[in-house]
Amino acid sequence: MLVTLLSWIVEIYNGLFTSTSVLKTFTTYDELFSKIMKDSRFTNIVAVITTVGVSIMILYFLIDMADKASSKNINYEYFIKTFIKLALAYMLITNSMTIIQYMVSAGSALAKELSAAEGGNSFFADPAKVSMLKKGLKKVGIIDSVGYLLKILISYLVVMVSNISVMFIAISRIVELSVRAMFAPVGVADLFGDGNHAAGIRYLKKIFALALQFALAVIITDCVALLIQWKVGPDAVKAISDLKAATGNSFSKKETIAFLDAITGSGKFGSTWLTCLGLTVTKIGLLFKSMSIANDVAGV
Repeated sequence: MLVTLLSWIVEIYNGLFTSTSVLKTFTTYDELFSKIMKDSRFTNIVAVITTVGVSIMILYFLIDMADKASSKNINYEYFIKTFIKLALAYMLITNSMTIIQYMVSAGSALAKELSAAEGGNSFFADPAKVSMLKKGLKKVGIIDSVGYLLKILISYLVVMVSNISVMFIAISRIVELSVRAMFAPVGVADLFGDGNHAAGIRYLKKIFALALQFALAVIITDCVALLIQWKVGPDAVKAISDLKAATGNSFSKKETIAFLDAITGSGKFGSTWLTCLGLTVTKIGLLFKSMSIANDVAGV
């Protein structure tokens, strides 16, 4: 029971006060995406679609030339611009996989930098602190343990719903990235529109938005975590900080109870419990909106 309780506490702490769960989940599926991109079945399909993309690019080029010729407005400047667009389109088609991998890597690197800047995920990253808390939990009385267990259970269930939502978003993102990457040679073939409004540029922007979604998910999680910390108040944050700075083989009963009060909104922090859970539910809604925010950032 103690091991289960400890695992619940870890999940609640990471879910409420850090972006650890989001970072871990998205990183796992980003690594899977890299493996998919190197899979022979994927590369064989992309090779076929690349041939189709080049053909479609030439078709777009001829249509654009014919359209300009019919308007009797052809000059040398137009020829130069059109052939530059043709060369750029060919470059994007043949290097689309590399460009997409760089975009996804950039999004992952940005997310990791943001999470590292947060600095709130160091507590349970230290095995010694986990051991000290485990020993401290043994010092809490049975009656108090039952009361904390009920609140921890509810908080744990809400955090697990949040984690499942994050997993759903991460999987959906990777599946969409995989499909868009596979058809990128066709998607970027049309660069003969009006500058940034060309269909090929919009397609790349959409992929860039998907890459940025990782970083935005981390930002949303960190913002909600900050709100929760401000809501529970400096005393609760101090209780957690005190345990980070504590030394020895075990936390005292007083330190352990202060920590449990802080993460569950019990004791003197009791009025914050429902608010923290409400903020966590709000985070779930914002995470589902992260793609639309990413589209706005990328200018899609």
